[in-house]
Amino acid sequence: MFEKKDRKLATILTVFFLFGLLMMAGSVQADLNKAKEHFNTAVKAKQDGNVEGAIIAYKAAINEEPSYVDPYMNLGAVYFESKDYENALDMFRKATDADKTNVGAFSSLGRVEFKLKKYAEAEAAFMSALGLEPTNDELLKDIGKVYYYKRNYTELIGALTKCHENGGGDYLTYFMRAKVTRNRVRVPRLLRPSKSQLNSKAIIITLSSRWGRFIWRSRNIRVPPVLSNQP
Repeated sequence: MFEKKDRKLATILTVFFLFGLLMMAGSVQADLNKAKEHFNTAVKAKQDGNVEGAIIAYKAAINEEPSYVDPYMNLGAVYFESKDYENALDMFRKATDADKTNVGAFSSLGRVEFKLKKYAEAEAAFMSALGLEPTNDELLKDIGKVYYYKRNYTELIGALTKCHENGGGDYLTYFMRAKVTRNRVRVPRLLRPSKSQLNSKAIIITLSSRWGRFIWRSRNIRVPPVLSNQP
């Protein structure tokens, strides 16, 4: 008799437990749906140029569902665009906490840290991103810049060599590699500026920098004397 009562009680408890799980799942889904509504409102506000409205709506989305990563990412981008780097940093950190597999969150965090000259933290963020996507050329370029500013030239050469071997890179990566190794580095033809670009105002302005002179020499064109002595 007692066994029957125990089984009946166990059955009742199981039913209530399953019912509770269903109610919880429904509540979570409802919160996520509300968060997505706020998120869409924020996207529309930003497109319309209403930055403050977008910030409010992104925050509302986060309040509804703190594990929803997209609002953190977009709000971080809004803050970064507004040069509010500390708030951008906070958003991207929270995005990485919410999703440890989000490459974009770690790379964005690294770029803000780099902007704030927090090179050790930037390196850690980019390493986390590269742990998820080891052959990502943009990440290799980003961490190469960190190594350049940290003067960790051995790691820089390794990162940029891998980037170039993958078919990635640009003038900046070739310039950094050439400057560090102090050797002539052949720039792939596809990355060389065209004649029209060489005649443009932008290229002429960049000749005042070492990078600009490196670009000019990669075309085997003599640097104009008026610019060759500039720092």
